Amino acid sequence: MKKWFFLIIATFILISCEKYSHSKFYDFKVKNELSASVIKIVPLTESDFWLSFADTIVVFPGEKIIIGSRYEYDDNKKIVDLYDSDDNIESFDLYIDNVKSDIDFSKRLYWTFTIGPVDESATYLLTINEDTITFD
Repeated sequence: MKKWFFLIIATFILISCEKYSHSKFYDFKVKNELSASVIKIVPLTESDFWLSFADTIVVFPGEKIIIGSRYEYDDNKKIVDLYDSDDNIESFDLYIDNVKSDIDFSKRLYWTFTIGPVDESATYLLTINEDTITFD
C-alpha cells in the first residue's frame, strides 16, 4: 500500500513539474536615469500585466522598478522576444515631473530585451534619460 501511495504522489509531482518546465517569465522594468525628475506611469488598460493596483506608478531618480510581468506557457524551450519593434508592450502614459510626454514609450522600440541566466526568464527594460526624452 505504501508503495502505491508513493507511486501516486511521485507521478503527481512529475506531472505538475512538467507544466512549469516550459513556463516563461517576463519582467518589465523602468529605470529613471534623470538626475532630478520623477517619472510617473499611468496605465491606460486594466490587465494582469500591471504589478501595482495603484492608478499611478512612480519611479524616482536613480530607481529601477518592475512595473509589470507576463507569464507564457510554451512548448518551445527557448525564450524569445514577444514583440516586434512597432508593437505596444502595454498602453500607458508617461509623465516627467507631471508633464505628459509626447513620446509613446509603450512602443517596443524603446525597450531593451535581455534573456535571464537560465533561459526561462527575460527582462524588458525602458530606460528614461536625457537621450530618450529627446528621441524623435
